[in-house]
Amino acid sequence: MPSPTFSPTAWSLAAPQYNTRVGSMDRAAGARLISLLTTLSPILPSSRAMDLGCGTGTITHALTALHPALPIAAVDIAPGMLAELAAHATTTAPHISTHELDAAALGAAFAAGAFAATLAPEAAFSHILSTFMLQYSPAPAAVLRGARAALREGGVLGVGLWGRGNGPLLLWEAACRAADPGYRVPEPHEGGAWTTGAELEGGLRGAGFPEVGSERVEVDFGVRSTEEMVGFWFEGGNPVAGRLVADWVRVKGGVQEVRGVYERVCREEWGDGRGLRVEVVLGWGRK
Repeated sequence: MPSPTFSPTAWSLAAPQYNTRVGSMDRAAGARLISLLTTLSPILPSSRAMDLGCGTGTITHALTALHPALPIAAVDIAPGMLAELAAHATTTAPHISTHELDAAALGAAFAAGAFAATLAPEAAFSHILSTFMLQYSPAPAAVLRGARAALREGGVLGVGLWGRGNGPLLLWEAACRAADPGYRVPEPHEGGAWTTGAELEGGLRGAGFPEVGSERVEVDFGVRSTEEMVGFWFEGGNPVAGRLVADWVRVKGGVQEVRGVYERVCREEWGDGRGLRVEVVLGWGRK
């Protein structure tokens, strides 16, 4: 059975609410990743870009705003996410194509010509950007190898990951400890997911990128009240939060106790959620 954090159905259901919370963090981290990659390799008339694990299109829309003529292939496993992206795309952006695809199959799809229309007359992508998808893939090494295969010589790949200092997860862990010190919170991502710059750089080198780098940034989660945070965590439809809450229910049999503790901890220890910050690791590789 696939993990709920890598389920097309789960992410499709989350798509309509995604921009209201996680999308704000995506925009801040995505802007920095775009700046980093386009400094390494400026956008030219021959450039072709891919938004890999595009979600509702944070990278796609930001790139379009900066470079209106840039052809972009937006790739995601969840049809609901692609539908949200298309709904918010401008009618004057015919250069955006959407592709429902597991990122681990990118190499094979590229070899089969799935992106030929976006690339024409070029043979491969100059820029591939991916934010907050890789940790949810059960095959991150295959994703990176596929991205390398789809890049032209000198092309660049940029990846964003959640770091270890993830405020919403730390808040959940604190609430669980307060409710039951013996309860063990499961890993929120796929087993062995990378969370540091060193791990991401190692993965990029392992995929064949000879030139790699990384940096760490912090972004505001954007919550302005305890009620907003409680609503996001328990009713927001986010697959990561849902996975963690479901595990508590499986072990403890109900959610009301931990929900009440979560609300108290958020208000008393996290300043009504205003103190929630998220650590982001940004890494890049040049082919």
